Amino acid sequence: MSVKYYVLFGFVLLALSFYFDYHKIISLKPCSTHTWRQADGASIAANYYRDDLKFFKPRIHNRQTGSEGYTAGEFTGTYWLAGLCYKIFGGVNDAFLRGIHLLIFFGGLFGLLKMSCYFLEDIWLSFCVALLFFAAPVLTFYANNFLPDAPAFGFLLMGWAAFFDHAKTRKSNRFWWAFVLFALAGLMKITMLMSVTALGLLFVLEWSGWVRFDVSSQREVFPPAYPKMSPGQAFEREGVDVRKLFPKPIQTALGFALVLVLVGSWYVYLRWYKAHHGNVYFFAQLKAIWSGEDMNLLVYTLYRTVFFWSKYYFLPLVHLLVLPLIFVVFLGRRSPGNLLYALSFFTFAGTLSIYLMWFYQFIDHDYYVISLYIFPVFLLLSGLVILKKYFIHIYNSLFFKIIIIIFLCINIFYAKQTMNDRYGGYMDYRLNEQLAEPEFHIYLNELGITRDTWVISVPGNAPNATLYLLDRPGFTEWIDRTGSRPNVEVIRDWQARGARYLIVNKRDYLEKPVMQPFLDKEIGRYKEVTIFDMSK
Repeated sequence: MSVKYYVLFGFVLLALSFYFDYHKIISLKPCSTHTWRQADGASIAANYYRDDLKFFKPRIHNRQTGSEGYTAGEFTGTYWLAGLCYKIFGGVNDAFLRGIHLLIFFGGLFGLLKMSCYFLEDIWLSFCVALLFFAAPVLTFYANNFLPDAPAFGFLLMGWAAFFDHAKTRKSNRFWWAFVLFALAGLMKITMLMSVTALGLLFVLEWSGWVRFDVSSQREVFPPAYPKMSPGQAFEREGVDVRKLFPKPIQTALGFALVLVLVGSWYVYLRWYKAHHGNVYFFAQLKAIWSGEDMNLLVYTLYRTVFFWSKYYFLPLVHLLVLPLIFVVFLGRRSPGNLLYALSFFTFAGTLSIYLMWFYQFIDHDYYVISLYIFPVFLLLSGLVILKKYFIHIYNSLFFKIIIIIFLCINIFYAKQTMNDRYGGYMDYRLNEQLAEPEFHIYLNELGITRDTWVISVPGNAPNATLYLLDRPGFTEWIDRTGSRPNVEVIRDWQARGARYLIVNKRDYLEKPVMQPFLDKEIGRYKEVTIFDMSK
């Protein structure tokens, strides 16, 4: 694909970014949907900056577990990079972390564009496929965000693009890039390895001789070392079967081993790290559909995932098209050696497995669905290839092109409306932003409340949200995952452990009975924020 098309696609992404108000959103503190989880990532990045970029010592502001905040979940590479940017440019700026994640996601869209061209051999339709997933509301929202899911999906798409490029050219560097990118996707979100597992099943099927995935018809670039030979002669001299998806079994096995070692090593280290510091926050937990005993909760979770959150997966009309597309792709007369058919089938099975194993996580966490988007990617490409093969007169018609463009524009408009819901609409959630104002931080320093001073910040039931805005370590109303709230005894325990100040960011909270024993020594006020000395 010509460079000019990549440049054009980049300009389209930039234009849509302005349409989605990314230029305004990129500098925002954690807010809107899942502020809790956003603040966790932002907190790790800020602590890398404060702690001199010690990569293997990720940390959060919350001190609830007594571990001095040392903990982590997913791979912290992007948080470390953000911390490095803070060092270089002289302070914490949320635009860096959001921007890093956004650039990785955009790299994934370029990868999706390239892999679409590999199968469709049609540049304008490949543009539409890639932009359709940019206009998927969950991806539109989380692309420019603190969470790792969208950039992990970006790495995954880049990995698939590199793999198909390897299948087309047989260049070894493309192969290794693919598996490094797969590993990065799995490090940032382990469920992204679902589609890598699907690829592994294809390898087993081909290696065992049960199925052959013929990709020779889509190869255009020949080994440069033998320019005068035919493709078959050149690859035969290299000992490569041009008809196979995996012509070098040992190299392929090493690629999968590389992913397993890199991802496995991080999670082994993480398990030790959290056990060493006694911190169970960010622990990975399956919440399978069969683990619950409350039928009402099961029904409510189904309602949330099928009816409430689903309108943020895609434009609802897209969901209506998925079922007939599944029927056409899976129940049509398809060869088992068809690559897209096999990938669609295995990623569908993986999608269903992840949904069932993490079932109760989907009740409130719409971002869990991002790792499942690889299935509709392959499903859509399968449907378009079928259309091109059996209904070429429709595929090439001007009417079809106009319908696709109109459909894409409707999706983009819909994505914009969902962004309005999340920023300024009914799904928006904002903390007391006075806590993050530079003037307030100067005021805290004047009171002797430095960045190393432990505080109690209320109200706020998230572990790090208000502490991140304050940029002070300490405690919030979050105690554990059961939803418990602190009582007087718990607050006195925090006081004994080193919490010296109570910062109340809502005036009406001063009337709470649990607060009364700690309101004797008011030492300052800043707008709606009241500060109390708790030192003995």
